[in-house]
Amino acid sequence: MQVTGSNQVANIRYGLSIRQGSDGQSFSLTEATLTEGGESIVEVSIDTPQQMLLPATEGPSAEEAFAMCGVAKGDEMQIVESAAGAWRLAALLPTVAIERITKRHGGLALRYTSPLVAAAERTTGQKRTGYTLILTKRHLYVVASREGAMLYAAALHCPTPADLLYSLATVKEEYPLEGGRVWLSGRQAAELRKEVKRYFGKTVLE
Repeated sequence: MQVTGSNQVANIRYGLSIRQGSDGQSFSLTEATLTEGGESIVEVSIDTPQQMLLPATEGPSAEEAFAMCGVAKGDEMQIVESAAGAWRLAALLPTVAIERITKRHGGLALRYTSPLVAAAERTTGQKRTGYTLILTKRHLYVVASREGAMLYAAALHCPTPADLLYSLATVKEEYPLEGGRVWLSGRQAAELRKEVKRYFGKTVLE
């Protein structure tokens, strides 16, 4: 999946790569009930490669963007969207999972977020040049940027350290950023920092 944004985006392209794990699972959801403005909402954090960031006020609809990538949602899947600053987070999730969350929380409004949103916010907020990485158990969330302008943003299936290094090398080859650094956080970030630094230079733990 590729990038998004309004004036923070240097180049807009849409792409999607979806790979499931060997156990057939390609997503996980974490819920938290928040109170904002006196109203309760359920924030659902999505961990799946089947997501992308789209411009908040322009560009294709989520369904059109997935279709541009050759992805049909199918009868058992549903596209969800949530505003995320200058972007819209769009994700493809099983309908049954969304229905269960809605039922469990008594029909409260749902708001979706993900590590991809967090990586984008860090990138633009700090005007970074380099690669912002957030790791989960199976996925790598990566944003490549130059002076805070996002060049690439993706959620990639990376269940092993070798997958992570390969994916990062591929991104770096396509989006070389001279003088850039790597910002690394998330699951096993401290353990992987040495390997990432060895291949990609200055690496900062967040």
